[in-house]
Amino acid sequence: MAVEKRFDFEVDAWGEFAAPPRLCFSYAQEVWADGPVVYLRLGELAGDAANDASGNGRAGTYHGQVMRGQSGALAEGGDGAVGLTGAGGYVSLPGGVLPGGGAARALELWCRMDNSAENQPLFSQGGEQAVHGGKLEWLAGHEQLSVDVGGHVFGVTGLSLAGWNHLVLVLPTVGGWSDQWQFFVNGQRQTGATLSGTPQQVVTANANVYLGRRLGAGELPGAEDFLAGDLDEFAVYGGPLSEPRIIAHHRMGRGL
Repeated sequence: MAVEKRFDFEVDAWGEFAAPPRLCFSYAQEVWADGPVVYLRLGELAGDAANDASGNGRAGTYHGQVMRGQSGALAEGGDGAVGLTGAGGYVSLPGGVLPGGGAARALELWCRMDNSAENQPLFSQGGEQAVHGGKLEWLAGHEQLSVDVGGHVFGVTGLSLAGWNHLVLVLPTVGGWSDQWQFFVNGQRQTGATLSGTPQQVVTANANVYLGRRLGAGELPGAEDFLAGDLDEFAVYGGPLSEPRIIAHHRMGRGL
């Protein structure tokens, strides 16, 4: 259950301002203010645990070849990022801890991809054989973002995603459909369209939860199975993030 945080204060000021005075918080505080159910900062330098900074005790686990202590996405207040090589490294989360079924939700991360391959897996949840909306795969490349739900691929093309990018995926309503996902890139909402398949009602199975790995990746991984790139500041929310809050997260991360 999210804990609502409220702050009461007064500011005495005189004179004229070209813009309203800005109150300075950290990026992590911006995330905490929205009550994430899981928040993996991905800055660990040793060990298998990807610690949960949400306060809910839902740690993930590093698997395979991962590179610790990479230069992170945040302008200030970061603790480093994790690098994935595309050769079997990924992060898992225990089943049952994230929003599933038809729940509204938002997924947020910072990503820097290493190559120009499209349809690399950012996040996946469900089962390899799950159909009719039970499978969720969030995929990315330098020019495209998409989500595959039960075989319906809905996404955005014509992007330019070189370097670090702040990415947010939102299902705004309970019992929503796969053509209702909202994509935000660096604080800006993008217009999605069907790329293949038929829209499915989202009923995501709450198992097999991975960062940087496709569902059903085999023992002999290929470039399509695992992400090649760096990940930082992954958070999941048990409801939609509003556009103003997404913009606030992006601006804080960039130090704007």
